[in-house]
Amino acid sequence: MTKPVGIIVVDGADGTGKSTLAKHLVDKYDAMYFHNIKRKDIWLWHTACLRLAVQHSATRLVVVDRLWLSECVYGAVYRGGSKYPIAARMVDRTLRRFGAVNVIAAPPTEYCLDIHKKVRPHRAAELPGVAKVADFYLDVAQGNLMRDPQTCYASYLAHTGGVQARPGWRSEE
Repeated sequence: MTKPVGIIVVDGADGTGKSTLAKHLVDKYDAMYFHNIKRKDIWLWHTACLRLAVQHSATRLVVVDRLWLSECVYGAVYRGGSKYPIAARMVDRTLRRFGAVNVIAAPPTEYCLDIHKKVRPHRAAELPGVAKVADFYLDVAQGNLMRDPQTCYASYLAHTGGVQARPGWRSEE
């Protein structure tokens, strides 16, 4: 079996299984793994991650757990906006240029809320934010004309119909 090469970016709300999926891909294909978390200088971290992912993607599979989309969504919900709202498009375009596959984990909002109630009962005060994050990911995946396209690149994608699945890929799984 030939080892796959390229970039897979997995984004979604907390508790949707994206890290589990990413780790499965890493184990199965001996992929390089980057897990991005909230950091003070997130633009520098994401730029470095993008550069390394592109550099290594020609010879091995690179799996990135959270990137620009998470910054857009979580920034909009919790910080009043992304730390790099315009540059997110550049990150997305670079990923597209190198044939990256973006996986958006966007189950129904109620599922995300149930997971948080079970896994993080001590953080019940965060549920309104969790619902907003889950709703935003659903909008990006499916489209929502009510999203203000000027807010950030993710809002623009949601407003213009959402992320379209590649032909031959099933977006329902």
